[in-house]
Amino acid sequence: NLGEQTNADDRGIMEKTRTNNVTIQELEHLDQRSCLATIFGCTLQEFIVTTKDIVKYDKESKRILRLAGPFVMSEISEVLFWALTTLLVSRYTDVDQLSAYIVTDLLIGTSETIIKGLIETLETVCPHAIGVENNKLAGQYVQIVLILYSICSVPIFGMWWFVMEGALEWFELSESAINIGVEYSKLLIFNYYLDGIFKAFVAIPDVTDREKETKIYQVCHDALEFALIWILLARFEWFDLFWVGVVQLCSTFVGFSAFVIATVKLGWFDPYWEGLTKNLALRKKSAVMYVIKMAAPLSIGSLFEYGEWELLTIFAASMGQAEVAAWGLMESIWDLLEA
Repeated sequence: NLGEQTNADDRGIMEKTRTNNVTIQELEHLDQRSCLATIFGCTLQEFIVTTKDIVKYDKESKRILRLAGPFVMSEISEVLFWALTTLLVSRYTDVDQLSAYIVTDLLIGTSETIIKGLIETLETVCPHAIGVENNKLAGQYVQIVLILYSICSVPIFGMWWFVMEGALEWFELSESAINIGVEYSKLLIFNYYLDGIFKAFVAIPDVTDREKETKIYQVCHDALEFALIWILLARFEWFDLFWVGVVQLCSTFVGFSAFVIATVKLGWFDPYWEGLTKNLALRKKSAVMYVIKMAAPLSIGSLFEYGEWELLTIFAASMGQAEVAAWGLMESIWDLLEA
């Protein structure tokens, strides 16, 4: 009996040992899975399955690309034609005009970022209103942004009418570049204002499945403006930076007017006219405060994003006027790659 008990005990110990060995291997495997779960919030198998689902080219991926395509195309064309215009100014004019073009655009563009968030807010608030079938509220949002943008533009853009000469002197530009920059800036501030108003009007078509038409229109407008500037700069020696500003301002005004007339005729704004024109949306304090609350962080983000170039341009200005022009060309190339 004692021998049988000993054999039984030995078999139990061996079985326990085998069980423990398996348990240790399982524990090691579980430890690895636990580490993956800690890092990725899921197991390795779940991570692989989720990754395959994300990268799979399905109907949703096609829809995202279809929606993103026009916006990417518009962004690239805007930066591309600005860079090409900079190259034209560099090619057909002198360093004074190129420096004036770069610095004035930089200063006015930086100040415009302070209120740029108002325009960008429409990309969020209008879809919310349209999504709950409140078209009147969507139109009110556009009206609120147009009024607030216009009110804020007066002191911001108006400031440069009086202080641009001093700002260009601070950059240590030549007297000729300062005079050219002052004249050009008086056209540029109106061009920036009209461009902001145009983008506010485009907000509703962009979120109502008409983004393809609006972006194609913007690309064609930018291309025609660039072509006209190129032809005039190449053919006429008297065509300088001031007249470049005249062409840009007239092009923006004509393009904006044509867009408004065409979209009204096509009925794109019919569901939103009540909120856009038939009431004073500023009386709706909740909507006004919501727009301001949304616009503040967007404006701050745009200011920090754009301000880095202004700071670096100040450093370049300390080395000389030619360095400012060179840095402006680098900025246009970088913006093109970033787009």
